[in-house]
Amino acid sequence: MLTPCAQRSQVDQIAPDNWQQAYKLAQAIAHPWYRCQSLTTVSEYVLAPKHKKFNTNRQQILRQAVQAAFECHDENRRVVVAMWPMAALIRNNFRDMAMALIHRCIAELRQDPHPISRWYAAVSMVYCIKQSGYLLQPFIPAFIELTQQGHGWKMERDLHWMIADSGIQAQSELYDYCVARLQKIQDWKAANHPLKP
Repeated sequence: MLTPCAQRSQVDQIAPDNWQQAYKLAQAIAHPWYRCQSLTTVSEYVLAPKHKKFNTNRQQILRQAVQAAFECHDENRRVVVAMWPMAALIRNNFRDMAMALIHRCIAELRQDPHPISRWYAAVSMVYCIKQSGYLLQPFIPAFIELTQQGHGWKMERDLHWMIADSGIQAQSELYDYCVARLQKIQDWKAANHPLKP
């Protein structure tokens, strides 16, 4: 019996040549994380773009991918894997579905009690949607609200990367927050863990 990871690889191999068969295989994956990823992969290979049901089929598959994402066992994993179908929604310009997913992910982040877990999920959202202003703009206030807590070297690393990112530099509110957030962490470290003489 194939592992969920192996099932995902099987879908990846089959989808370019036979999306219908890959779709059946993807639907049969029990693990929601891998099912979400595989359904998203299948959606990219739906054929017959002139057929009236082309977008309907693609949207249906992506809805199933989103549904699978939210079957994962905690808020972090739900949001992180939901960025797979989110990226596909953005590529296909399915704006209403993408906006609905943003709001659903924000609701999930608000339920996550762990600052670091919440941080990683929120950052994954930023990187997924940063080129889509209609999604990023309403998310920035939520990002700022939900990432005020926590510290650690990985968070510092992420902030350095975000500050250096040209897409984030173009968003002054987000960029300024990242700079201030990094400074806050560094000030906390200096106050609580001063260097020994």
